[in-house]
Amino acid sequence: MLAQVSREKAFDYLRTKLQLGYLVWSGLRDSVSSKGYPRSEAAAYETRYRIIIQSERPPTQLDEKIELFLHILRQSIVEMSPGDYAAHVSSLVLSLSETPKHLGKETGRYWTHIDSGFYEFNQSEIN
Repeated sequence: MLAQVSREKAFDYLRTKLQLGYLVWSGLRDSVSSKGYPRSEAAAYETRYRIIIQSERPPTQLDEKIELFLHILRQSIVEMSPGDYAAHVSSLVLSLSETPKHLGKETGRYWTHIDSGFYEFNQSEIN
């Protein structure tokens, strides 16, 4: 839900308004965390929110602007109307229920699981 709410806001604020860089992306990344152990039963899936900015500006400046954006995002979520929230929920449900549009997207989804060493191909349905 966080990625759904923040996607357009991150691009608009960080790319359009602040003009921090040509490439600005925000979203979720699933990863496998082994917490110091080799890939085994101790490993677990983690989903992390991240913001990627390709820029020539110093990393400290980018970090400062990202922190400011996260504060603004938090305020917008707190002040979100029930109607806007419902619209985001229905949009998220629709995007999660869509089948992949082309074979490359579907293949990429499967290879992510194969590469991780965990073969939970229905991970998106579980979360």
